[in-house]
Parts: sequence; C-alpha cells; structure tokens
Amino acid sequence: KKLEYDLPQIPSTQFFIGRNGSGKSCALWTMLNDGYIYKGKSIFDEAVIFLGTMDAVDSYKQLPIKNIIVLHEYNNKDFEEYLTDLAKHQMERMEKKKRKLNILLVFDDFLGNNLLQAVSKEKGSPLEMLSIKARHEYNASLFFCTQTFRHKSFSSPTLRNNVNYYL
Repeated sequence: KKLEYDLPQIPSTQFFIGRNGSGKSCALWTMLNDGYIYKGKSIFDEAVIFLGTMDAVDSYKQLPIKNIIVLHEYNNKDFEEYLTDLAKHQMERMEKKKRKLNILLVFDDFLGNNLLQAVSKEKGSPLEMLSIKARHEYNASLFFCTQTFRHKSFSSPTLRNNVNYYL
C-alpha cells in the first residue's frame, strides 16, 4: 500500500520524546488521523490506547480506526492476557490464509505506570516481551509519547534496543 505521506514503516516501535507541551501527542494523533490512511481508511485494524491524562480521550476515540479502545489504567496481567489472545487470533488468521490484523498500541504520558513490571518471578514484563515480538508474532506497532527516556519505566535495554524510530 502506498500512503499519501512518507511516514515510518509499520509495524514498528516509535518513541515520541519531547518536553511538556512540545506537541508529541498532537504529532502522533495527526499521523494516525491523517497519515496512516489508505483510501480514506486507517491502515490499523485495532487500537489499544493507554492515556495518562484525560484531556485527549475524545480526540483519540474519533480516530478512523474500526476497533479502538482508550484506557487510563495499565495492568500487566490483563495486558499479558490480551497479548496471548492476540497471538492466538493472529495465528488463526494465518492458518486460514488471511492477512494478520494491523495492531496499534499507544502509551501516551504513561511514564511511571509500572509498564516494565514483571508478572511473576518466572515471567518478565509483557511489554518488554512484546517489544521483541511485536513486528513478527503480533504484527503490532508500539507508539510511546514521553518526556523522559531514561526513567525506570523505560530503563530496559530490551525495550530501548527494539525502538525503530525516535521522533
């Protein structure tokens, strides 16, 4: 598919880093609303958007993505369950010779919400594991909007080393 704008390839992991009020969320929203569009429709089939603030809820809910949910809380066990279901669903689609769904996961102003907390001693963080498998197993794009890069929420070399684009 050829998009109207020259944007980072998906699936990918993208970090939008900047000061408070620098336009990170606005830039991301514009990319999703105007950029990642093909023939008037979003190229994403499903979106899960984690927002740390309430001011952008209505804007994100109006994105032209058919299946979209906006959340304000993050729970590692729930997220792990979602990823397990998503992987199963994507494999079922492949077995039926259907294309994988394009998945979008956004973490906007979610610094300090224990994103990298391990589910148990045996298992690591679902988000950290997703950063490794996102493009292949899940066909997912991860977009992070943050003011700081080297905070405990992003202290994992695994996550940082799997970022494709810094904006």
